[in-house]
Amino acid sequence: MKTIKQFGHIMFRNSVAVPILLISTAILLGIIYLQTTSNFPFEKNVEQVKADESQCLLNVHQVRLNNYPFTKPLILTDVKGKNSEYYDLQCQLKEYIDEQKVGGVIESAGIYIRKLNGSNPIDINADETFKPGSIAKISILITYLKMAEKNPKLLETTYSLNPGEYVPIQQSFPSQEIIVGKKYAVKVLLEYMIVKSANSATALLTEYIDQKVFENLFNDLELPEVSLTNSNYQMSASGVSKFMRVLYNSSYLTPESSEAALELLSRTEFNNGISNKLPKNLKIAHKFGEQGDAQSKQLHETAIIYLDNIAYTITVMTKGKDMKNLSNFISEVSKMVYNRFNVNI
Repeated sequence: MKTIKQFGHIMFRNSVAVPILLISTAILLGIIYLQTTSNFPFEKNVEQVKADESQCLLNVHQVRLNNYPFTKPLILTDVKGKNSEYYDLQCQLKEYIDEQKVGGVIESAGIYIRKLNGSNPIDINADETFKPGSIAKISILITYLKMAEKNPKLLETTYSLNPGEYVPIQQSFPSQEIIVGKKYAVKVLLEYMIVKSANSATALLTEYIDQKVFENLFNDLELPEVSLTNSNYQMSASGVSKFMRVLYNSSYLTPESSEAALELLSRTEFNNGISNKLPKNLKIAHKFGEQGDAQSKQLHETAIIYLDNIAYTITVMTKGKDMKNLSNFISEVSKMVYNRFNVNI
């Protein structure tokens, strides 16, 4: 109470009006009361504030390179959680997948979609695995460009395919192959492999690839351990998308090498999937892959779509009995995503 008397004395000494004095006194008494009670909110809620802060923390997973003594270069960042901004698109895609399964168009599908600005992905069965087929040729492209960063002359080195080293395989989407016995520079072989999806060029490049650099790519991206001789190797839509993401971010290769890779991918001669129902003048870097036999078929495609203000990556992996149905499914999914993103930029 001594504090209150002193406070009142000062107020009267300076001729302060009585209403103001009463209000000030009431405020002071209120503060003293709160300080002397156990329910004072500023003391009570310290732990609650800490709990609230913990709930706001993002579940972030970073992929970094670990082969340098002093630095850990960041190559990918994943924020775990659903993308509420495009919840409607997620529901639309799920409903479409269910309809196509019931109708016998597809047996299963994995979808991974992400705006390339760090936002959360839209994913549906994105961790389900499939045989990647020619979509895995992106990994060979990245490997050779990585090798060429240490040996710039590599891209001009010539190789030739000897008779009997490559046996053509039956494909639903035929590719233009290289000529047996003819010498090709590595940069030309890479073009055949990506643009024309030539399996013969892929076989020749595989023969001279640095196995360690190739394996490191998969290890660095936290993908399942790989071997060039494993014909049963499987990948998911989220895993395949990592190749496109590191190329767009230029976080694994130099900007020049990443640009060269995406320029090749922008000339891919496959238009039965992601690009089929999109505007013809749209800039797209993409690669498809097919696998299967008479009983079961798989068709996949991954792409980066460049709109005016944003770019997004989309990977669709499918399994079914009819390749045309699978390609139509991929086209429809791509169209849905484009229509949704194109009105929200």
